[in-house]
Amino acid sequence: LEAVIRRPATTLGARFETEEVIPMIAGSAAQEPGSLPLLSYLMTDTWNAMRSDATSDGVMHFPLAMVDVSRPLAERAERFLSRHPGREAVIHHLFCLKLAHVPMDGEPVRRRARKAECSVEEWKIVEQLAGADWRLLSVGSDDTDITVEVAHEALLRKWPRLTHWFEEERE
Repeated sequence: LEAVIRRPATTLGARFETEEVIPMIAGSAAQEPGSLPLLSYLMTDTWNAMRSDATSDGVMHFPLAMVDVSRPLAERAERFLSRHPGREAVIHHLFCLKLAHVPMDGEPVRRRARKAECSVEEWKIVEQLAGADWRLLSVGSDDTDITVEVAHEALLRKWPRLTHWFEEERE
């Protein structure tokens, strides 16, 4: 995992603020099932933040106190909500009733929804959230229909707003 973290940055000429962060990120990733896509989100967001900083000197900054490879998922979801005011109810309905199965006890799990199950407004949000800018949902197909599901199940556990919605809707 450390090589997966270090090599792309080195290849692109970026440096880490401190080498100590690399094993911390790898340790966080090792604890998360399906960690490679989560690492991709974390490294891409950190790379983009570095590149968008006009004063950047090619150093990638990570908060040492909290290296969490699933954090970028929740941050992306919150950014999407903040950029789409008035859509929260539709997003709430989509995630809670279409894209997750929430048992009475235990963790929610992702659910694949068919396009036919979604309203026109929900599907517009699906298309946005599946796009390259957000990558929070995955669109595919089965034998009968186009389908959608969360891109990574960690979103169902690590996005605080969504976990709150699940608790409200559990019954």
